[in-house]
Amino acid sequence: MDKLLVLGSVSLSGTLLAGVTALLCRGLRGKISARAVYGLWILVLLRFLCPWTTPHSLLTQGVEGPQEVWTLSVPEQSSIPSQAPVQPEQHPASVPVETLLWAVWGTGAGVMLAVRGASYVRFSRSVLRRARPAPEEIQAAYGALTALDRRPPRLLCSPEAATPMVMGLVRPVLVLPCRSLEGEALEGLLSHELTHWRRHDLAVKWLSVTVTVLHWFNPVAWWLLERLDQACELSCDETVCRGWDRERRARYGQMLLELCAVPAPGFAACLSKKQCLKERLIHIMDHKRKPFAGVLAAGACMAVLLTSVALGAYAAPEEPKADVSAQTAQGETTLQWPMETGGSVTLSVPFGSRVHPITGQTTNHSGIDIVLDAGTPVLAAAAGTVTETDFAPVDGQYIVLDHGSLTTKYCHLLEIQVEVGETVFAGQTIGAVGQTGQSTGPHLHFEVAQNGSLVDPLSLLPQTAVESQS
Repeated sequence: MDKLLVLGSVSLSGTLLAGVTALLCRGLRGKISARAVYGLWILVLLRFLCPWTTPHSLLTQGVEGPQEVWTLSVPEQSSIPSQAPVQPEQHPASVPVETLLWAVWGTGAGVMLAVRGASYVRFSRSVLRRARPAPEEIQAAYGALTALDRRPPRLLCSPEAATPMVMGLVRPVLVLPCRSLEGEALEGLLSHELTHWRRHDLAVKWLSVTVTVLHWFNPVAWWLLERLDQACELSCDETVCRGWDRERRARYGQMLLELCAVPAPGFAACLSKKQCLKERLIHIMDHKRKPFAGVLAAGACMAVLLTSVALGAYAAPEEPKADVSAQTAQGETTLQWPMETGGSVTLSVPFGSRVHPITGQTTNHSGIDIVLDAGTPVLAAAAGTVTETDFAPVDGQYIVLDHGSLTTKYCHLLEIQVEVGETVFAGQTIGAVGQTGQSTGPHLHFEVAQNGSLVDPLSLLPQTAVESQS
C-alpha cells in the first residue's frame, strides 16, 4: 500500500503544483517570455515524475499523520510466569484491496501505453515509408542553417507529413511536407524545427506522454500535456522570430495558417488546434519589449520550486532490515508480553521505518512502542540473565536480558529493579514504565534480537487479532 500512496501523493502534488503554476502564468501573461513559461511547465512535469520530498513537506505530514495506534487482542497475562508457552499466530501477508488497486492501475497504464505506442509506431511508419531526401535547394538552405551544428537531423520530405516535424530520439530526422517552400517561409519552418531539436523538445514530449501513462487516472496530467505542447510551440516561435520586423512576422503567421489548412495527425505539433494557433499568431505579432522580464521569470521559477518542495510527496518507508532466518527459528525461545495484558495491548509505533515524532526524520524503528501508564510494572519476557542496565540519551533508563539465542531490551523506564548478572524468570517484575530519554509520553520501547540481528517482536509474541485506529 505504501507504493500506491507514493503514486497517489505524487499525482496530488503535481496537480496542486500545476494549479499554482497556472495562476502564476495567468498573472504574468505578457510580462515574461514564452521560454520562461515553458520552463515553469517543465518543472511541473518533473514533479509528476519524481517522488522527491522532505520530512516536513505537507503531503508527507498529511499521509503519515496523525499517528495511528494498533490495539491487539492477546491472551490475558499476569506477573505469574506461565508454564505452557503460547505459540504466536500468523497474520495474512497480503491485502486484497491493495492487489485490486494495483490491478486497476496496471490495466489502465498498460492500455494507455499500448494505445500511445501503437499510434506512434503506425504514424511514424506511414510517414517514413514514403519519405524521400529533400530537394537540393531545400538541402542547401538547411545546410546553411546547420553549419555549426554537430550531426543535425537528416532532412526528408514525405507526402504523409501534414506539418514539419522532428521524429526519433536516437536517430532524429526532420520531415517536411511535400509542398513548394522557399525563401523566408522555408527558413522560418526549418529554424522552428531545428529549435525543437536543439532544445530536445521531443524528449520533453515523451516525458509528458509517460506522465499520462503513469497518471492516466488524473485529468490534470492530460491537461499538462496540452499546456506543455502549447508552451513549447510559443517558445519556439519566440526564438525564431527574435529580431524580425512586423512585416516578416506577419508573413510567418500567414504561412502557419496555410499549413493549418491540412489536418495534422495526433503526434504532430499542436499546429492544427485552433485555440493554440490563435495564441501563436497573437504571440508572434507581439514583439514589444518586456521590462523586468528576467527578474519576474526568476521569481516565478523560484516560487514554483519552493511550492514543489513545500508540497513534497509521500516517501514510502524502507523495508525493515530484519533477519529472516531468525524469524523462522522461533522454536528455541518463546516470549511473553513484557507487562500484564488484560486481554489487549495498544501499540503506538510498530517495528520498521517510521517518522520520528521528535526529530521529524525517517528512521528505522528497532522495536515496538507499547502504550502504558507511567509506573506500570515491566515484566521479563522470558527467563534469562540481566546483562546490562544503564541510561542513554535516546533510550533513557533501559535493561537488556540475555535468553540464549535471543536478547530483549526494555527502554524509557522510570526505575530499574534488577542488577547486572542477576537471573530472572519469565514474568518477573524488572522495572517500571516511564518517560526517560527521547519520549513524547509514557510508554515501553521493547526490542528483540536473534543472534545479534533485530527482529519484529510481534513475530515472537502471542496475539490473536489486530485492529488499527487513529
